[in-house]
Amino acid sequence: MRSILEKAMLDIMFEIPSKPEVAEVIVTAKTITEGRKPRIRTYAQKKKKAG
Repeated sequence: MRSILEKAMLDIMFEIPSKPEVAEVIVTAKTITEGRKPRIRTYAQKKKKAG
């Protein structure tokens, strides 16, 4: 399972550290089964949804 997640998140693992606005990365079933990119939520998006 670890290798599956690492493969799905390979690019994003190197992008995220340089983007301090990122609050979370969401890996869905489609990320794994269809090769879609993980969804990225910023702090602003998270705050907007909560408020």
